[in-house]
This record gives sequence, structure tokens and C-alpha cells, in this order.
Amino acid sequence: VLRTLSARGVKLAADGENLRYEAPPGAIDHDLLAGLRRHKAALLMLLTNSIAPDAVGLVRSELPERRVLSMQQEALWLAERIDGGTSQHLSLAVRFAQVIDATRLQVAMRRVLERHEELCSRFVGEGARWHRVTGAAADFELVIRSWPRPLVQDDSELQQQLQEFVDAPFDLEQGGALRACLLTALGESLLCLVVHHTAADGVAIGILLKELTALYDGDENATEERGAPTLRYADYAAWQRSDVQQRRLDRQAGEYAAALGDLPWLHSIPTDRPRLAGGCVRGQRLVRHVPSDRIFQLTRFAATH
Repeated sequence: VLRTLSARGVKLAADGENLRYEAPPGAIDHDLLAGLRRHKAALLMLLTNSIAPDAVGLVRSELPERRVLSMQQEALWLAERIDGGTSQHLSLAVRFAQVIDATRLQVAMRRVLERHEELCSRFVGEGARWHRVTGAAADFELVIRSWPRPLVQDDSELQQQLQEFVDAPFDLEQGGALRACLLTALGESLLCLVVHHTAADGVAIGILLKELTALYDGDENATEERGAPTLRYADYAAWQRSDVQQRRLDRQAGEYAAALGDLPWLHSIPTDRPRLAGGCVRGQRLVRHVPSDRIFQLTRFAATH
């Protein structure tokens, strides 16, 4: 597909979960369109830089029971073991103006875990040799709690309970990387999802919620149209650890070492604030609304540079 796109002068860009393209007249025929649909997930990963540009050979394959960690997972797992904390907890809370059926929701959650095995996988190993092993989606248990009054945002007790649920540590050697709590009140519900960063990111948690909603509503077509994920994160990890990629990374590391080897560990450039003794994950959110056409232009520019 990539060779055909290049030969026909077609430019692709990622727009959220969608593909957009610019093409000369007649460049997109039925076969190429079918190929774009079939490889949509892989192309989106390529365009959003989730995969290095030379990962064209990345394919779905049979995986061993004990899977290798990606380099990113290895770094996150090391950080988790050193200082734990909650900086790697990704959370999302959604309020529904109806009472959610807890049994249906748990079934839908388990279906999502079956589709995305990283969410129910655990770490096994010791020392520097760690792997991922998939757990049973059927073991997932939804936490269900009743709430005695309306679910309002400025309820300090409600906020405290949600924060405690989000901050509770994960046992990543025994259980999975996803937990969920359903609060039910009179005529309304609130669902809180918490995912560990070793298994998902901010984009993935949005996809999780979309699939969960479709499965809860009984919309089987929503997931059938997507089909099984074309590529799993475990496929990417296996590709990243391949001999070919390792040689490429060793070469790049050598180039960086040659270029930067004489620089001091700590620079002497003046800063506008004192340097902290340790790491910090504090931050703020700045919201700016950007027109959709500008987003498309920026995405296309980033994908080609």
C-alpha cells in the first residue's frame, strides 16, 4: 500500500482515528481504498509516529506466552519499581444520566479486555529479565458502589473517593493494568476508569471508552467493523526487539555518543527557575481551540517531516 501511495502521489495524514488523503484525480481506485481500510490501524500508527518510519515490515504474528517488553514499557516498569507513585495512572470519569446495568457493563469490559490483551497482562520475571504474560479477561471484576445523593462535581466526599480509587497502587505482577469503578445513585451513574501507562496512553483510553460504550449498547457491528486489531502492541514490542532493529539502534546510539560524548552531564546554561533535586510531574493544562483545517495541515506537515 505504501509503495502504491508513493507511486501515485497520494499524501496521507492522520486525523484522530481517521485517515485523510490528498490525491491526484483518479489516483484512488477501489483496490487501493480497500487496502487503506484493511491497513488503517497500521497506517495510523505509522503517521502518528507510534511506529518508526522504517517499520513497514511490522506484521501481526504468533506470540510466545512470555512476551518481550518494548523499550518504552521497560523504562516505565523500571520507574514504577523504583518510586511507584501515581504519575503513571491514567484516569477518566464519565457521568451518565441513567442507571447503568452493572452486569452488562462487566460483560462489556471483559469483551474489551479480550480485544486488547495488554490491559489484562502482568509482568513476570526478576532482575533485568522481565516479560509480559496475558491474564484471563474473565477474571476482571468491576467495582460497584452505591452513592446516597446526587452525583455533583463539587461534592468533596465524592471527589475524595474517586481520587483514592485513582491513586490506589496497581499490583502489576499479579493483576492487569485496568480497573473500573461504577457509582450508582438515584437515576444516574458515574464510571471511573484507571489504566496504567505501561499498557495504554491517553489516546488508547478514549478508544477503550468508545468500544466499551458500543459493546454495552449491544452494537456488535461497531467492533466487528473494526475487526480484531490489525497490530497489537506486543507485535510492535517484538519488532522493536528484533536483531535488525537492534543493529539500527546500536548504530544510532553510536552516532549520538560520538556527537554528544564530550558534553558535561549537567549543562551550565542559565535557567529561569532553580533546578529541582528530583523529578516532578506537576503541570497545568492550557486550552486553545484550533480550526479543523489547521489541524489537518499541521498533521500532514508533521507526517511528512
